[in-house]
Amino acid sequence: MPAKNTPKSFWARVSSGNADVCWPWTGKIHAKGYGVISWDGRNMRTHRVAYELVRGAIPEGQMIDHTCRNRACCNPGHLRAVTAKINSIENSEGIAARNSKKTHCPKGHPYSGDNVYVELGHRRCRACCKARKDIRNARRYKSSSEAVKP
Repeated sequence: MPAKNTPKSFWARVSSGNADVCWPWTGKIHAKGYGVISWDGRNMRTHRVAYELVRGAIPEGQMIDHTCRNRACCNPGHLRAVTAKINSIENSEGIAARNSKKTHCPKGHPYSGDNVYVELGHRRCRACCKARKDIRNARRYKSSSEAVKP
């Protein structure tokens, strides 16, 4: 039976140094760029092992985010526990991530305070919604007033 991994054997495969720079994993790298290791009888990503060795168990319902964006990095100072939603919004270039970074609607009104509300998971601008409603009502009023002319 192979010897159980120890923290000492783990850190021996991390190219560590200054706390401000990335500490890349020098062992096996997964196709997506994450370091991988067989740890306690199961395959794990090395950033998760590094986090648990330094900070303890990963909180339930959270994942480990690389603030440095280097997937092979094992520097605990570059790792944080976040929800999947936070991770996808802050680290993705998908539609949800791009939209979450918008501070104003397409017409320039701020997405803040009383001017914003959420409908079916989407932020809506109250000023624009009111303007559309006013235009709709004006058209209805105009068409109904033309219909009653003698």
